[in-house]
Amino acid sequence: MSESHIKAFRTLTEAFQNVQQTTQYFPDEAHGLDDQLNKQYSETKDSHYATLASLESLDSHSLLTSGQILHDQQTTSGTIHSYKRTIDESSRAISNELEGPQNDIDATGEILFQSLSEQMNNLEELNKTEVKTDNNRLQFNYNFLEGWRRIDDNLAHISTLLGQAEIASSKAVQIDLIRKEEQDLHLALEINQQAITAYNQGFRQKAYSLLEQAIKLAPQEVAIYLNAAQISLAMGRITQAEQLLTTAAVINPQSPHVMYTEGMIALQKGQTTQAISTLKTSLETVTNPLDEVTFRLGLAEAYYADGHPQQAVFQWQKVLEIEPMHPVAQAWLNILE
Repeated sequence: MSESHIKAFRTLTEAFQNVQQTTQYFPDEAHGLDDQLNKQYSETKDSHYATLASLESLDSHSLLTSGQILHDQQTTSGTIHSYKRTIDESSRAISNELEGPQNDIDATGEILFQSLSEQMNNLEELNKTEVKTDNNRLQFNYNFLEGWRRIDDNLAHISTLLGQAEIASSKAVQIDLIRKEEQDLHLALEINQQAITAYNQGFRQKAYSLLEQAIKLAPQEVAIYLNAAQISLAMGRITQAEQLLTTAAVINPQSPHVMYTEGMIALQKGQTTQAISTLKTSLETVTNPLDEVTFRLGLAEAYYADGHPQQAVFQWQKVLEIEPMHPVAQAWLNILE
């Protein structure tokens, strides 16, 4: 076989292998081409093998054989050109087949790019919406906190007003209590005066009952306790008089009336010396002429009971200097004359 035949056969073989590889990558597009090439390749291979056998058996007829070889070479060359055209057509078909998917890929890429752009735009709008939402949330939180601050301020103001109202209410209650105390004291003093009138009229028990009512209305009024103690002494109730005196002494221990009542109780108990001492002390602090008359009458009685009539007369005379027509002092002086 000539070198040109071998080279042509190799070229055909390589073309056939390339077509087979192309068929592996593009099985659907090149399936028909592959069948056609297989058929032509088989025919060519059989032809070459037949030619080779003829050449070997007809070696003696070289000239005839050479002519036959030249004819076969021309035939082979035409076949190769036919294969080449077939391969070119196959390549163009494959390129066309590949160009279609490439165009589809480009179109798909364009669609994907447009979709991606739309998604980016949507994402940007979403970010703007989130930023706006965050701003609205911050504004809401600010308004919420500001509202609570105003509520706290209002509560503080209300608390202040309530405190002021409570103070005013407390003052009003105190004023009401003071008014009631004043009213009760005024009524107690009226009842006390009624008791003195009843006592002077000889109604000692009635006078004492009235003073009990007065004490309930004005439990801090010392004079009412002392009047009740004097009436108790007049009725011989020394223990009761001492209890009343103790209560009055707790309220106002420096009162000269407390000391006077203490001296009269000591006189009633027969303790004349103590009575004289206490009554003299009470007389030293008196400033009211009416109280001085009362205190000197008690001291005169204590002197007389202690056996000192002259000193008693001196005290009665002092009483008449204040009240010239005092009946008790005149009576005692008339008796002693």
